[in-house]
Amino acid sequence: LIAFYLTKRLTTFIIDPISKIVNTTRNISLSGDYTLRINKASEDEIGSLADELNSMMDTINQRDKLLRDAESSLAELNLDLSATLKAIPDLLFELGDDGEYINIWANHPELLAAPREDMLGHTINEILPPEAANTVMSALKEAEQKGVSGGHIIRLDLPQGASWFELSTSIKQLPSSTPHSHFIMLSRDITDQFRAEQQLRIAATAFESHEGMMITDAKANILQVNHA
Repeated sequence: LIAFYLTKRLTTFIIDPISKIVNTTRNISLSGDYTLRINKASEDEIGSLADELNSMMDTINQRDKLLRDAESSLAELNLDLSATLKAIPDLLFELGDDGEYINIWANHPELLAAPREDMLGHTINEILPPEAANTVMSALKEAEQKGVSGGHIIRLDLPQGASWFELSTSIKQLPSSTPHSHFIMLSRDITDQFRAEQQLRIAATAFESHEGMMITDAKANILQVNHA
């Protein structure tokens, strides 16, 4: 009779509460639901264990919520960034301090000096003509010294003809442990503006002259004649 009584008390006060704790923790592990809680059955050591485990679940649940919120914010930020990049008509590059193409965003790939996949992993000296490559490297050096650089212009002979681009560059903030600098460079197509300004300069020179002058193209076709 005593043995039966002891066994019953052992089952009621020790084995059953521990079994409930084990079952609850197993359900949490399988479901990933950290809102589940252990029902506290007593104020003894087993009850204290239930309290500690519930407190641990509270902490994990709070951290899990913070992580979900952070992931949601990051996903929204990525969507905003993607929409912004799609709205930018200019070419955008991430370059290493040695001129390596690390990333390229181009809504108008026909303005690239070469196909994107051929440029990534290569340097500007391998892709661009020497004069343009030297200008880009000068922009990178200026951005490294001042944080930003602007006003550099390069010419590229593309399939659609000679094109001019104005470069705006800034140094990219990276962890201090990163050994090399990265740069973000925006390349704006200013071909129409450049040609218009060129025409104005030619016109100012030719038509202010008191001598007879004419302007021809490369095929000797007459484009303009002054009134001297």
